[in-house]
Amino acid sequence: MILEFFALHIRRVSILFTIFLFFSDYSYSQTFTENWESGHLESHWAQEGFSNKISNDQSLSGSYSFKSELPADVYANPRSEIRFEGNQNTPKYQDQLTSWRISFSVYFPEDFKPDPVKESILQLKDIMDPCDKAGGNPPFKIGLENDEINATVRWTDQKCANSLGLKYFGGLMKVVPGKWHYFTLEVGWDHRANGDGYIDLYASIDNPPSNKNRVLRYSGPTGYNDNLGHYLKLGIYKWLWKKRGNVNKSIKAGIKSRILYLSLIHI
Repeated sequence: MILEFFALHIRRVSILFTIFLFFSDYSYSQTFTENWESGHLESHWAQEGFSNKISNDQSLSGSYSFKSELPADVYANPRSEIRFEGNQNTPKYQDQLTSWRISFSVYFPEDFKPDPVKESILQLKDIMDPCDKAGGNPPFKIGLENDEINATVRWTDQKCANSLGLKYFGGLMKVVPGKWHYFTLEVGWDHRANGDGYIDLYASIDNPPSNKNRVLRYSGPTGYNDNLGHYLKLGIYKWLWKKRGNVNKSIKAGIKSRILYLSLIHI
């Protein structure tokens, strides 16, 4: 256990050293915080899909939060997300061999019902190269099935990928309706099979998580071998709602729409 601890931290020190040598122009200036107290979406966010807006229905810090809402009758593009576009201090795309730390908070309404149809609430996406044949799945996502948080990691070392590696982590945390859920995500991007990739996820309710609240530790390849890096999306995406049978499954469970609130985004 002690040797594992030091081995992990030695790997992370080597990653940070690489960042300092090759990405020092921006890697240490990523100090972006968002709580939407302006009352509207700033230009560093882009909307995707159905209704998403700044709301005063719920707030964690101040008067506002971001409301992601998706009714069950939106078939063509069942998502209510925002995409981080970057600003002068924090780039939109994160390159390979860099690390990323993201904190965010999610409020699940008091009338939240478990849904057997999966959804995502955070995606770290990638723009795949034109020669890739492996589809557009995100290298990492945090999702929800029934009333439990899950995560999915995908990777490939192929330059023109025909397939992706995949690892699924279920049952990471139970959702408590009417509560703010805090998440901190640490990612070391490295698509190489014998590289230094890692993902740590910490989660807690009512207060920011500490080291003892880690719900996921993954060591292995992360991300795709593509020209552009990875970018952040937040909000509801229910890809399975593109099929009417899955919508009916949710409706049978008493769900006619999905709503959640986001606040205190730190990048």
